[in-house]
Amino acid sequence: MSENQTGEEKQATPPYLPFKTLKRLISKFQETTVPQRIDISALQGFSGSDRSALLPALKYLGLVDNEQMATHKIMALVNSYAISQEWKKQLNKIITDSYADIINELDLTTATRKQLEEKFKNVSTSPAVKQKCIRFYISAAKEADIGLSKHITARQTVKGEKRAPRNKPKEKSQQVNNHEKGDVPKPPAIDPKTLGYEEFTAPIKGHQPIKVWFPNSVTKQEWESARRQLEVIHAMVKNFFGFSDEEEKK
Repeated sequence: MSENQTGEEKQATPPYLPFKTLKRLISKFQETTVPQRIDISALQGFSGSDRSALLPALKYLGLVDNEQMATHKIMALVNSYAISQEWKKQLNKIITDSYADIINELDLTTATRKQLEEKFKNVSTSPAVKQKCIRFYISAAKEADIGLSKHITARQTVKGEKRAPRNKPKEKSQQVNNHEKGDVPKPPAIDPKTLGYEEFTAPIKGHQPIKVWFPNSVTKQEWESARRQLEVIHAMVKNFFGFSDEEEKK
């Protein structure tokens, strides 16, 4: 059913947005109506990145055709949304059919996370997008009661992420003393990469480099808007330090 290609050929990219975003769209259509054609104008209320990811996701799952016209599959999915067992049944069929070429003969009830990741090896050249595709599949499969082994569903530690050590709590008196000294506990640092961001750095001789984080799913239009904002920041920095154009070149 899906447009995937087997072997070493490039596969169509499966959905890489959070599964809850697709559920939100289905819920919206259930409360209103399924539009005849599902285009950008039918996705009001979703962010630009969500809209950009939703359209190809709907096509991959067979919920729209090549002209973005709604298919009977999305009608069945929307109509069953409020009926638990029927919803799971419809979603199960859609996910099973759509990912048939990827999952192939893998026994999901005993497979490991690594085996599942190997099945997704050709879906994207971006490791970040590939992991998003896998997360969507796992979330959708769990929702549809597709049997997944605990090796697959167990929480995965993101590369570079460290689990917080289980330190014994300090005695109350010691905590009070630390607060009196101004040693206020700091909240744990969050690695933006775990939230779907990529880091870009710009070196400055003799100083720490400038770091900028961008979402993995930024569209060209969103980047153009951000680029204009960066130009504003450039002008502000230039004015703050009183740099002339000649000094900047140096």
